[in-house]
Amino acid sequence: MLARQDAIANGDKTYHGKPCRHGHTLRHTKCGSCIECMKVKQREYQKTYREKHRERIRIEEKIWAQNNPEKVLAHKKKYNEAHKEEIQAYQKEYQKAYRLANKEKLKAYAKTYIEKKKNNDS
Repeated sequence: MLARQDAIANGDKTYHGKPCRHGHTLRHTKCGSCIECMKVKQREYQKTYREKHRERIRIEEKIWAQNNPEKVLAHKKKYNEAHKEEIQAYQKEYQKAYRLANKEKLKAYAKTYIEKKKNNDS
């Protein structure tokens, strides 16, 4: 307990103490619990909690997004900048697939567009 008492006296939040059953030595000064084991438990809890309350969380996130449009926009902008190449590659593939699936529709649109343009120029 000397290491913990020294950490408390120094005002440290963590200390290296007796290894837990998984071999981790870093512990919280306040309660003496293993930090790594607590992280694992927290991740597991968050995963099961999100699964149990998926619909409620989705509604709350939607409400938050409606109330914070500037933060949502900033996050989207940051994401788009970080994943620019991936997004462009996806868009290219999507456009190719769309063009292949809608050849007749695109030909008809081009034909009407050209006709309208001719009529407006006359």
